[in-house]
Amino acid sequence: MKTNHTVARHLSLYLITNDPAIAEHAVGAGVDRIFVDLEIHGKRERQAGLDTPINAHTTGDIAAIRARLPQAYILGRINPLHAGSQAEIDAVLAAGANAIMLPMFRRAAEVRQIAALVNGRAAFIPLVETKEAVACFAEWADAPGLTEIYVGLNDLRLSLGLPSIFSVLLNGLLEDFVRQISAREIPFGFGGLGRLSAPQPVPAGLLLAEHVRLGSTSVILSRAFHMRSKTLAEFTAAVNAAEEVAAIRRAWLQLQSSAPQQLVRMNGELKDRIARLDSGRAVPPA
Repeated sequence: MKTNHTVARHLSLYLITNDPAIAEHAVGAGVDRIFVDLEIHGKRERQAGLDTPINAHTTGDIAAIRARLPQAYILGRINPLHAGSQAEIDAVLAAGANAIMLPMFRRAAEVRQIAALVNGRAAFIPLVETKEAVACFAEWADAPGLTEIYVGLNDLRLSLGLPSIFSVLLNGLLEDFVRQISAREIPFGFGGLGRLSAPQPVPAGLLLAEHVRLGSTSVILSRAFHMRSKTLAEFTAAVNAAEEVAAIRRAWLQLQSSAPQQLVRMNGELKDRIARLDSGRAVPPA
C-alpha cells in the first residue's frame, strides 16, 4: 500500500470550546487553535439519537475569547449556506475569528459562494462531511481563498451509511480523497484525537500514526480528551492538558521519523480494530 507519508513541520491541535477560561488554559498547554462552533441549522435533526455534540456557540463567545486571548487563533464554524450567511460571516469576523469553516455542503457552488462572502478576510476551511462533497472535489478545490480542508468523519460516515465514525478509515474512501488533496498540495486534517494515555478500543496512538501516514497537519482534540468537561474545574480535573499535548508532540515527531513500513503495519492494526468494532466483535482496550 502506498502512503502519503511526508515530514510535516507541525500538527495543529484544535480544541472546541466557547469558555474563555478553558481556551486560555488550553492555549497555555500548547493547543494551537480554539474552535468555536456556531453550526445549528439542521444539526439536531441530522444527528437525532446520536451521541454527538450540538454546541450552539455564539459570536459573543468568539468576542469573549478574543478579549481574553488577543493573540489566539480562533476558528468559527458557521452554518451551511443560507440567506443570512453574509451577515453571519461578517459577525464572526467582527468578533475576532481568524478562520471560517463551512460545514455540510454538497455542491461546489456552496463552497464558492461562501468563499466569495469571506472575500479573503480570513482563512477559509471547507469541512467535508458528505459523499457529494467528496465527489465534486475537483469543482471546488480551487475556490478563491481556500486555505485548508478538514474531513469530518462522523457526518461523512452517516452520509455513506457506514456503521461507525471510524469506518471511513477502513473502506479506503478517506485515503483516496487524501491523494486528491495532496496532489493539489492543500493542507488538511480529519477526525478527532483523544489522550494517548487513555485505553480505548481504537487507540489514539494508532489514529495519530494514520495522520502521519496520510500527511495530515491538523486534528481536533475530541471530547474524550477532556472527558466532556464543561468548566475549567472539570477540565483540569479530567486531564493534564500540558502533559497530554506534550505526549502527542513527542509521538508525532517519533512517527514522522519512523520507517514507512512501520506506518503501514500500524495502519493494518488500526483497520483490524475498526473491522472488529464494525462487526460487533469485542476489541480489547489498548
